[in-house]
Parts: sequence; structure tokens; C-alpha cells
Amino acid sequence: MSDVDADDDQLAGADDAPLVGGIDVTEVDDVTGREVAYDCAPWAAESRAMLASLLESEDIEHAWQGTTVSIRAEDRSAVDALVDEVEAAARPALSADVPRIVYSVADWPVDFQTALADALTAADLPYEWDEAGDLMVYEEHEAEVEAILELLPDPDDEDDLRSADDGLAVHKLFDRLFAAAAKLAKSPTDGSSVLAIDTGAGELEQLAPPFGFEPTEWAKLVACAESLRAGLNATGDEVVEDDEIAARAVALQSFLARYV
Repeated sequence: MSDVDADDDQLAGADDAPLVGGIDVTEVDDVTGREVAYDCAPWAAESRAMLASLLESEDIEHAWQGTTVSIRAEDRSAVDALVDEVEAAARPALSADVPRIVYSVADWPVDFQTALADALTAADLPYEWDEAGDLMVYEEHEAEVEAILELLPDPDDEDDLRSADDGLAVHKLFDRLFAAAAKLAKSPTDGSSVLAIDTGAGELEQLAPPFGFEPTEWAKLVACAESLRAGLNATGDEVVEDDEIAARAVALQSFLARYV
């Protein structure tokens, strides 16, 4: 299935984007047929991870490009239901009766927005994204939010923007590893997936922990990917059985589901 970006001007036959579960949904005519793209940018990272996990568990073919996920048109009803499920599990909306303030972050790179959302979640501070993609928090939490913003990189700094670009490259690597692990969990000898894990795990080992990653968590992810790669490359007396390969693939897929 091809990657689809809902904002790509080159897509033909794009319909007006209705809202489903608070996110934009666009139907497009791709070379492979009619597809539906869900722009999940307003969601917190954990909500996107939950949707990714549900799509996998329901065996619904899909492709991520950034924070937009595309699916085949015939699966739309099922995916709409999953979107509603994610929305129902998400944090409660901010109360309209409590004074709020808005931070203009809609133009920030996705990695910066995700890092901010993760920090707010860790600090147990409620927040929402408004229709423009900006952040809303309770006025009473302004000092705590300002303190978090002080600790984050400056999105207007060119060096930090280059770091954000690097972060997007990391997420693309995660997407490739996730897709390959999902395939190997079902078909442990799939040739293209074996190659994707072999090259992807090697790339992962060469990277320093990206912004927002605890070093210990990064080390666990690298070890998980390397365990699968080692099993796939084992020969002779050290050969690993297909059921063990599948188990290692599931472990990597589950780990990555939190980040893709």
C-alpha cells in the first residue's frame, strides 16, 4: 500500500475533509485505488500509538506518513470505529468554565509538538489542541507550562530545527521497522522484511538517543531490534526457529507501537 499525505497538492480527486473523532479525514484517488487519509496531528502521541496498535490488531492494511495514516476506502467504517474508540479513551476535554490560555504551536515541527505533549502528560497537566492546532491549557497551570517550555528546544533555532528533521528521519525508520516486524510476526521468512530488519536495526545502532528518549528506553529498543536481526541472521547450530523469530518480531512491534 502506498504512503499518502493528506496535504500533498499532487493527490488527485481529494474530497472536502470532514471531521471524524475530532480529526480531519480526506478521501483521495491514489494510483492503487481509493484511499482515506486521517490527519492525527491534533492527537497526543499516546493516542496515535493506540490507533496504530488497534489497526495492527484488527489486521487493517495502513500506512503512516508523519502523523497522517491512510487506509483503503473499504475499511473506512471499521477505522472510524477505531478512531472513536481512541477518542473515548483519550484524556477528558478541558472544561469551558475554567479560564484557559492558548500557546501558538501549530507551526512547530511535529517532533516538537510531540515532545511538548509528552512533557505535559508526564507532569499530569491537562491540555487540548484547538482547531488551529494550537495548545490550550488551564490558566492556573501557566507557570508549570512555562517551566516545561523553558526546558524544550527552541523551535525557532536553526540547530534545533535540524534536530527536528533528524527526529522525523528516526520516525520514518521506526515506521519501516514496525512494518517489517509486523510482517515477520506472521511470516517469519518474508524476504523483504528480513532485509528491512537487517538494514534498519543497523541504522538504529548507529544513532544516539533522539530528543525525548530516555537512554535506558533507547538501549532497550536497540537491543530488541538487534535480537530480531541476530535471530534472522543465525546459521548452523545457532539457527532460530520460526516461532521464536515471530515472538521476537512481536516484541519489537509492541515496543515500536508506542512511537509510530
